[in-house]
Amino acid sequence: MAPMIQQTRGFVMSAGDGQFGAIDARDVSAAAAAVARAPVEHAGRTYLLTGPELVTYADVAAELTRALDRQVQYHRITPDQHREAMIQAGLPESVATSNAQVFGLIAEGDAGWLSDDVAALTGHRPRSLRTFVTDHVDVFK
Repeated sequence: MAPMIQQTRGFVMSAGDGQFGAIDARDVSAAAAAVARAPVEHAGRTYLLTGPELVTYADVAAELTRALDRQVQYHRITPDQHREAMIQAGLPESVATSNAQVFGLIAEGDAGWLSDDVAALTGHRPRSLRTFVTDHVDVFK
């Protein structure tokens, strides 16, 4: 979303006001490293990695607005509109369709859950949306 935010001061998404447990890639990699260090201990287990709080894309826009000290708009579109936009941007049709379905499920509330798996695997609480935005603010300028 960074190039779109840089160019238009906003972003489009078809997740409505659905909540999800946004996770920092650094927490994903730390969890993966923990599993890689003890593969026998984790064999056959499945982990659901989330951040520490449920957020919406309106929350993402608000955090970016705070960090950039300028308004960042979240433009809500339908999953069908989002699918077409992704295809126009060059994504393969099958990928765009799958992505639009995922965002539609978020809009319907299907992603409104959290897990403690990052903390259990790494020994630290996952990073918040605010921490991610603050640490990466230069990417959005």
